[in-house]
Amino acid sequence: MGSEDRPISGSPSGCISGTESQTALCSSHYSRSYARQPQPPHAKTKGKKKKEERKKEEVRRIRKEERERRPSETEEREGKKKRSKKRTAEHVDNEQEEEEEDKQKDRARQKKEKARRKRSKKRTAEHVDNEQEEEEEDRVNRRTSIR
Repeated sequence: MGSEDRPISGSPSGCISGTESQTALCSSHYSRSYARQPQPPHAKTKGKKKKEERKKEEVRRIRKEERERRPSETEEREGKKKRSKKRTAEHVDNEQEEEEEDKQKDRARQKKEKARRKRSKKRTAEHVDNEQEEEEEDRVNRRTSIR
């Protein structure tokens, strides 16, 4: 038996056109034999590519719809600006209050320092006066002691 006389797989043994060497196959055997032939590799990848492309298109469409549903970037920015303006207004108020408190503390500190300086000046003046008096007393005592 040569390769020409071999029957087509799946064909009934009673079929007249059941060998590969004969070209006239009945319609059921012809369609089955054609369907069983392996597809070339590029045909498989082409189908995969089409599927992948459809998936990508679906993802793009979904993302586009989501973008349309979301507020635009300018609307988001405006909303953020309004919120930040409220925050900054509160922040500015707080800063101003803190600055005023700092100024008051500074004034009080300066007053205290001024008063302390005055006291120390008085002390030094008194001290100088006392020293001068003591020096004079010492001179007088020396004069009297010498005599």
